[in-house]
Amino acid sequence: QEYLMQTRLKQPFFGVRGFITGKIKIGESVLKTAKRELYEESNLRGSIEHKIVYHELIHNNKGKLLEDKYFFIEHVKNPKGKLKTDFEGGRNEWVKRKNILSGEIFYDIADIIKIIGTEHPQFLEKTYEVVNY
Repeated sequence: QEYLMQTRLKQPFFGVRGFITGKIKIGESVLKTAKRELYEESNLRGSIEHKIVYHELIHNNKGKLLEDKYFFIEHVKNPKGKLKTDFEGGRNEWVKRKNILSGEIFYDIADIIKIIGTEHPQFLEKTYEVVNY
């Protein structure tokens, strides 16, 4: 099993690998956003299903809240199209599950991977402390 991951080639988090993300436009559904972002950033299309609603709170090491955000994590089955490897601000690549946690990755990837394999949609809420932001 492989996962589509992106390495950021811009600040913040230059050189850090994570998953495709994007903002929901006003009036746009989560599913439509997922399809749009997947195509814009990777040139791929596929069957998309909801997996996780993920609430993430980011604090610095002094306890100051830096970010409070929600992610809707979607699973894409049967991706089709020619993968766009390079795009403005990053690089896409397929990564085998056994290699996902290697290299410089976002702080939340291990938690997301644990729950992605579950059969039913989930809600996950985590608080992280970051040193570099």
